Amino acid sequence: MGGEEYKEPYPGCIRVPRRSAERFLTLARRLVSREYRVEQCGDSVCIPVVDAAKALAVARDAGLAAEECRHTFKPRQKSPRSLRELFPGLELHSYVAVGDIVVFHPRASIPLSDLEAAARYLVAERGYRSVYAKLETTGVERRARLILLAGEDNPVTLLREYGLEFVVDVEKAYVNPRLGYERRRIALQVKQGELVLDLFTGVGGHAVHIAHHVEAEILAMDINPHAVELLAMNIRRNKGRLKGLIHPLQADASTAPRLVRRKADRIISDNPTMHDRFINVECSLSKEGTVIHHYMVASDELDPSNILTVYSEHGCLVSLTDYRRALPYSPRKSIWSLTLRVDRLLE
Repeated sequence: MGGEEYKEPYPGCIRVPRRSAERFLTLARRLVSREYRVEQCGDSVCIPVVDAAKALAVARDAGLAAEECRHTFKPRQKSPRSLRELFPGLELHSYVAVGDIVVFHPRASIPLSDLEAAARYLVAERGYRSVYAKLETTGVERRARLILLAGEDNPVTLLREYGLEFVVDVEKAYVNPRLGYERRRIALQVKQGELVLDLFTGVGGHAVHIAHHVEAEILAMDINPHAVELLAMNIRRNKGRLKGLIHPLQADASTAPRLVRRKADRIISDNPTMHDRFINVECSLSKEGTVIHHYMVASDELDPSNILTVYSEHGCLVSLTDYRRALPYSPRKSIWSLTLRVDRLLE
C-alpha cells in the first residue's frame, strides 16, 4: 500500500477526562514527558508519558478514570535556552504559577544568579508578569517573605479555577493553585442545606467552590485579616455564580468552639503543617455524622490508623472513609487528604 509507513507514537499516551487532567498531571508529574504537548482529545485530554504502565497505576491508586491510548503528540517548542539549562536541578515542585505570577521555592544549593536568570526567561519568553523567590512562610497567618527576581513588583493577581475567579495576594495570604482539583472534589461532596465550617479558609478556595456547587451555608474563618479581606472580594467577584451563603469571619480557629453556636455537618481543616493542633476544635464542633476533611503533611508511607487514635484522644470516635495523596510536599513527604466520619462523641 502507498503512503507513509506507520510508526508507533512516542511517547506513551494516557487519556483522562478533562475534569481529572489537573489532578493526574499533579500526581504523575514525574512520568509526564516534557518533550511533547498535552493535547485535547475530544471530551478527554491526552497526556504524553514516559511509562504508560506506571502512569495508569498512579491514576488507579487515585481513583481516576484513565486508559492507555494511541496518539501522535506535537513536540514542545524548543527555545534557545530551556529552564533546565538556566536552572540546573530545577524540579517541577520548586516553583508554582499563580495567575500571571511565578513563585520559586529555592533550595540553598541553587545560586541566586540562576534564579534571576530563570526569572528573566519566564518574564521575557513565557509572558509572566512577576517572578518572586519565597524565602519562608512566617507566623500563624502563613504570610510569605518574598524577594522580586524579575518583572513588576506587584504580588496581586487573578487565579481562575473551574470557571471561578479569585483575587490573590501571594505575599499576604497562602494559596496553592495545585490544589484546585482537591477544592473542587470536596465541593462536589457537599449536600443541600449543610452547615460547613471552613477553619482555614485563606482567600476562600474551598468556601467559594462549595457555594458555587450547592445551596449550603459556609462559615469561612481565618486568622489572617488580609486573607479574609480577599475572601470578601472573591465572594463579590463570583456573586452571580454562587448558590450558597458564605459568612466570612476573621478569627483564630482555636476560638471557634466559643464563636460557633451550631454543630457543623462538615468541617474542612486545611492547615497541613499544623494539622494536629486543631483536632480538638474539630471534635468540639462535630456531631454524630459530621464529615471532616483533614489535611496533613506526612510520610509517603502514611499509616492512617494512627490518626484515628488521635481523634479518640480528643473526644470523638471517627471512621476513615477515604484518604489520598493530594500533593507532593518534599522528596519523602506529601500533603494527604483524609475524609473522616464522626461515629460517636465521647463524654
